[in-house]
Amino acid sequence: MFTAVPRCASRRIAEIVAALALASASLAPPAGAQSPDIILGLYSVPVEGCSLVAAAGFTVVHSYEFETSNLDVDEFVRRARDYLDTAERWQLRVLLGLPRAWARAGRDGDLRHAIGALRSHSALLAWYEEEMVPAGDLDVVIRMNRIVVEEDPQHGFVIEESRDRTALLDVGRERMFTWYPVTPSARRKQRLLRLEDRFPVARLEGLGFWPALQAFGRDSIPGYTKRDWLAPTFDELHYCTYAALLAGATGLFYYSYSQPTRYEPERAARKAWPWTTYRPLPEIAPSLWQSTLVCAREARVLLPALAAGTRRNWQPKLPAGVQSGAWETPQGMLVLVTNERYVPVTVEMPVDASRSRELDSTGFGAARDLEAGVLRVPLSGPGARAFLLE
Repeated sequence: MFTAVPRCASRRIAEIVAALALASASLAPPAGAQSPDIILGLYSVPVEGCSLVAAAGFTVVHSYEFETSNLDVDEFVRRARDYLDTAERWQLRVLLGLPRAWARAGRDGDLRHAIGALRSHSALLAWYEEEMVPAGDLDVVIRMNRIVVEEDPQHGFVIEESRDRTALLDVGRERMFTWYPVTPSARRKQRLLRLEDRFPVARLEGLGFWPALQAFGRDSIPGYTKRDWLAPTFDELHYCTYAALLAGATGLFYYSYSQPTRYEPERAARKAWPWTTYRPLPEIAPSLWQSTLVCAREARVLLPALAAGTRRNWQPKLPAGVQSGAWETPQGMLVLVTNERYVPVTVEMPVDASRSRELDSTGFGAARDLEAGVLRVPLSGPGARAFLLE
């Protein structure tokens, strides 16, 4: 992932998020937010944003303050505990980063002290690190994993890597990786790359994975002239959410809540962090925030349903660019269908059912009769839909 929130930006973020949180301060956390069966996370959430994020239906939060810090160990523990306490108040869990600077400097004692001081906190989901493997610190990551396993096997270690590494297949309790397919190239070619094109998840052999989905763009940041990642439309983000679940994701994260709004080339020339003026996604891109909320609400329904279901070996004949999957669940057969291309398409699939109910952001709707046992699915381009067959 491309950004961390520098300390100099935290005060401005705190002011903005505190104002946004006023609207949700009286809201109770959503029912089931703390469910251990739903991993639905949001990256780069400052402590002041926890109430708003919980009210929006997310279950896990993350903050860059921790893995990017080089604090004294006691100050790290104090800040991390404050963050965990706030998350717990809102029935959220925390993917808590361990300082990369400590690990690289061989400060294993500080790592062990921090883990020991915080491992009993009920808001802790797992320990976390990112971006060290691409920098060539493979051995450091393996050492961090050993420390976590020795000090806190209950929560374990989660790593985010930018590329597939055989040496890391046995490292960590889950795998994370970023999947940002919305690019000028994708729109020009009229096709979004599949998650499997990004990371060969089949090689994980049963290890769960939580991809971070692209809820940001660099296309509207002053000072940045390279057009690479673009802010996704609702249809693009909806496709990514469903395609990740089709590929077997056991949890989902969206990237990110706090986002930079300026790029300063002069800072880049000095090899300083060039991304500045961080602001919350709901403020800088309300439509993208709403798209993220809709996708997250549907994921809250689908994640536990898929976990409780049994995947069927179901391979209907489909047009190019369309994927589908089916799961037997206690409520009926759950079918997911996606279209990776930018051309709308209608798919017709024979099914052993007489009625279907479609999922939307409020749940599965009223049952509708199927004609001659055929599920007819119009898909936007890109697009995704889910149905429960009865």
